[in-house]
Amino acid sequence: MEGLKECEANLVVYLHPSKAKCADDAILSELSSLLFTYSETFEGVVLAYDPNICSNLAKILPGIHPYFGVKLKARLLLFNPKPDMVVGNLAAQC
Repeated sequence: MEGLKECEANLVVYLHPSKAKCADDAILSELSSLLFTYSETFEGVVLAYDPNICSNLAKILPGIHPYFGVKLKARLLLFNPKPDMVVGNLAAQC
């Protein structure tokens, strides 16, 4: 479908230590905050994600106490309209 693209992203999600027991849920919550918002990093609107947590290790970063960073990879489905692209009966114009 025109305007959709899939990409692989290497991400670091920062979590509060109180979320350590349920880190998977906290990671999904953080990723959910990306849905249906435009991301300049990914150059599109995030429509869906499929996370793959690389390891069960996390690292506390010196400047962001007390948060810890969890590395993960995610497949993202992005909506990336181009100028003059027809979307349904509407045209995206800049």
